[in-house]
Formats: sequence, C-alpha cells, structure tokens
Amino acid sequence: MPPALRRPIRLLPALLCTALAAVPEPAPAAAEAAPGRRPITLDDLSRFREVDDPRLSPDGGWVAYVVASHDVEADRPVSHLWLASWDGATSVQLTSGAGEARRPRWSPDGKSLAFLSDRGDEAAGTQAWLVPRAGGEPRRLTSAPTDVEDLAWSPDGARLVVVRREAGSATAGAGGGKEPAPPPIVIDRYYFKEDETGYLTAARRHLFLVDVATGREAALTRGEREDLNPAWSPDGSSLAFVSQVGADGDRTLAWEVFVMEPRPGAARAAPPASPGVRTAGSSPSCRAARRGCSTTRRHGSPRCRRRAGRCASSRPGSTAG
Repeated sequence: MPPALRRPIRLLPALLCTALAAVPEPAPAAAEAAPGRRPITLDDLSRFREVDDPRLSPDGGWVAYVVASHDVEADRPVSHLWLASWDGATSVQLTSGAGEARRPRWSPDGKSLAFLSDRGDEAAGTQAWLVPRAGGEPRRLTSAPTDVEDLAWSPDGARLVVVRREAGSATAGAGGGKEPAPPPIVIDRYYFKEDETGYLTAARRHLFLVDVATGREAALTRGEREDLNPAWSPDGSSLAFVSQVGADGDRTLAWEVFVMEPRPGAARAAPPASPGVRTAGSSPSCRAARRGCSTTRRHGSPRCRRRAGRCASSRPGSTAG
C-alpha cells in the first residue's frame, strides 16, 4: 500500500481516542433513568386511552368526545362519552358501564346528546340513545332490528335520521327443543365481506326517520343501493346523502350525492353539477381508483373506501326513492 494511504490509517486510532477524550462525561442525572420511569410492558397497553370524535356544543361552551379503552377481564373494547368545558377547567363523564358509546351528536338546542351504543347488550345491538348534557340515565331512542351505524339531528330537534341495514328475512330453527340452528349465509353480491362486519347479505344500508319523542321509525329509502352520510338542510326541508349508482355499485365503487324530502315515499333527485365542471366521480383519477379497487380483496380496504368517499359527487338526473 502506498505510504500516502498508510499514513491516514495509522492516524485513525489516535484521532478516535482524541475525539472520545473530548466528549464530556455524562452528568449523573443524565446517566441514570429518571425516577419513576421504566420501559413500557405488555400490561401497559390496557391503560392507554384513545380520545376521538370531538363535537362542539351549539353555544360553544362544551366539547363532547369519546374516550376508548380495552376491558382486559371481559376482553372487549369499552368507550364512553365525556364533556369538557371550552376553557378546560371541567371534565365530566356522561356514560358508564359495559359496551361502547360513540358518535356523540348535539341536539340543536344543546341540552342533550344523541349517541350510538349497545349499552353492553349484544342481543339488542347498537341503538340510538339520548342523554342530557347535565347528566343522568340515557334514554333509548330506537329499537331497530339491525345495528344503527349513523345518525343526524333535524334542525328543529324533533327527528333523527339514522342509517342501518334492512332487516333480513326470518328463518326457522332446528326444532325439537334444541337451540335454533343459525340461518345459512346466502351470498349473491360481488362485495360479500367486510372487515369487522363479516359476510354481507343482500340487505343494504338505508335511511330511516325516527321521531325523538315517541321513537317511531319510518323508512326513507329502499332498494339495492346503499345510502349513507345523511345531512339536513338548514331549514329541515330536505336531506342530502350519498348513494351507490350504476348497474352494480359493488363493482364500480361509484357514489353520487342525492337530495330528497324527509318523508317516506319521497323521490330522490341528484342536484345538477355546476356549469362547465365535471363531477368528481367521473374524473380520470376516480376512474383509475375504481379500477385499482375493483378486486374483492381490495374492495373493502380502508384506502379504497376513502377513495370512494372522495369520489362521491353529484350527477344530473333523478330516480325513485
């Protein structure tokens, strides 16, 4: 090796020793772990609390939110509603007990909160409930045969629109005094399975109108298309929502915005697109997204569902509700 190359190699150990000698010795406080601190363990996971879905009250004085955790003994998730004053000085837990409480939605007058929960009763399923802002025992608003998945207040506070699946057809049990046999799963759609939900039958999700005082329910939409994300107009005279379009919405992931009056039997209409503006659902990026998510394995992924939501827009035309 040429001398010019050997000299730097011989000098390297000396340079390293010099550099190490120049590093100051760590202070005792930094060299040792801070008192009370330790590495995280598996048992600590159940102590984590997740805060989600903050909702500001109509008067701006309170924030409702969800605090979720995991019940180790029951091996199931648990979540409750909390209130915090806007200045952060006061925090109040509104719900307790088993089960999950989620999707808090303020009433227009700000005196109560509607939310979704099974209240620990898996047989009853997830229903809509009402709890006063001042606290107290929640009141059950719905007794739907399937889980309620979403809800929205009417501007006058007298009604709720909820989203749930249609009830499936009843099947006979095994008889003979034994436990009834579970009904067979009949699959006749392209999009047949969903994470956390499981196998999907022909029952689609639709909009239902609920009277807050009596709990009476009336179907607003029906058919073989899914209807989601309802939103009331400010005067309460109409509802906007997204719905599947096309011959088979399961295959295309095509969603459009529709508007209808909040009464059973009302026709749905798609608002016209702005002049000269192409709807988002027909853009090249959305068409490419639908092609990329067209397989059964990818169809139910969160990424594909988010893309479908972003590509939902309006299209001229109307159809029956």
